[in-house]
Amino acid sequence: MKINTVSRAVSNVAAVLILYSHATIGAAYAPTKAAIVAFTEALSRQLIANGIRVNAVAPGPFWTPLRPCGGQSQDTLVTFGGSTPYGRPGRPAEIAPTYVLLAAQDASYVAGEVFGNTGGKSF
Repeated sequence: MKINTVSRAVSNVAAVLILYSHATIGAAYAPTKAAIVAFTEALSRQLIANGIRVNAVAPGPFWTPLRPCGGQSQDTLVTFGGSTPYGRPGRPAEIAPTYVLLAAQDASYVAGEVFGNTGGKSF
């Protein structure tokens, strides 16, 4: 086996909501994100021989600039993320290191995994 000194990685975005029923999301959202998990695992097996690692991150509730303009009512924004053990949504700076790790050579033996970044909810 050739030892790869350059990190080549793909990081997909799934969602923790694939595990929980949620009345306010569309019927297509959870199955689509579940398909991304299956795609990640299959693509990882296909590309690993070429030295390309494929993983996914499944975020829980994270605050982004799109949140207030994405069709959510102000009532839901007030309680958004409150169901996590932290009692709040995550911030982008709290999930970015997960993607950095997956892209780095430090994760050279990590492939076909789904990382839940959920604020303490089990994934």
